[in-house]
Amino acid sequence: MINLKTSLLMLLLIAITGLCAAGEQKVYTAYKLSHPIMLDGTISSVAWRQTIEAVGFKILGSKSKGLATKQTGFRVTWDEEALYVAVRCEEPDMPKIQSKRKDGEALWGDDSIEIFLCPKYPAYDQLIVNTIGSKTWVNAVRNWAVAASRTQDSWTAEIRIPFAELGTVPRDGDTWRFNIARNILTYDSGGERFSAWADVLTRFAEVENFAYLRFSKLTISPDKAAAANRESRMAIMRPTQESADLLLKKCSGKIENLKKYYPEKANDPNIFAFLQEIISTRKLLDADIGSYSQVQFLCNKARNLAERITAFEIKLLLE
Repeated sequence: MINLKTSLLMLLLIAITGLCAAGEQKVYTAYKLSHPIMLDGTISSVAWRQTIEAVGFKILGSKSKGLATKQTGFRVTWDEEALYVAVRCEEPDMPKIQSKRKDGEALWGDDSIEIFLCPKYPAYDQLIVNTIGSKTWVNAVRNWAVAASRTQDSWTAEIRIPFAELGTVPRDGDTWRFNIARNILTYDSGGERFSAWADVLTRFAEVENFAYLRFSKLTISPDKAAAANRESRMAIMRPTQESADLLLKKCSGKIENLKKYYPEKANDPNIFAFLQEIISTRKLLDADIGSYSQVQFLCNKARNLAERITAFEIKLLLE
């Protein structure tokens, strides 16, 4: 039998993560705002430290296609007057970002974020923001605020949406349907054109497949939020890190076999280069990796290294 202490712990874990399943759809819990937010696009306000960052955006098209290479994270909070959304987009190709369109234009043709809010199912409002802070909308919402910012390897945005524009003010425990999606126009570093947090199949605006946004009057401490955010980010990176680790171990084993069965090749420049690449990739993998695209890059690097070592083995066999 589960005792009272265990039950309380389970409830606490649910409150901390803010994420759980509702049938097959995701649920995000928006905790109430504890400090004012001044929009500057950087997500540096103290209030954001008491929110849960949702990650795990998937490639549009099918649940089975898995995680998007360039990950996106978002946070949501609220007060009596407005809904606040912060979005962080991993982007290794920042100099090649494409965002030229202005307010009211077709921002889905830029590197951009699309927010779908459905307070009264099945009607929804669609808001789109690009990397320079331009905004456009579909349906009723008109007066909402946006600020965007850029770093070396990401772009971020903060959005404030008055409930007066949405036609309703949520209460504690209320649940809306929603989705947050991303358009990506940079391709040099790989990645997919479309990704989304909700498990939509053919388009971003599949209301029937939207996730759930649950409103809570509770607040959480920065420490608990930070711990939950670290765990959720590691949860999506861990399988790829483990794959990269396994590939590097196989590479090391192949090199040892080459030295054993081809002792005359022990000092071959190719073997030396392979060893150096294994070591350097291992150091990067063991470091504090900050983004899913980084760990995906290292996994691809390890896979390419394994293929080149195999090709070298075959060459030796044919000599």
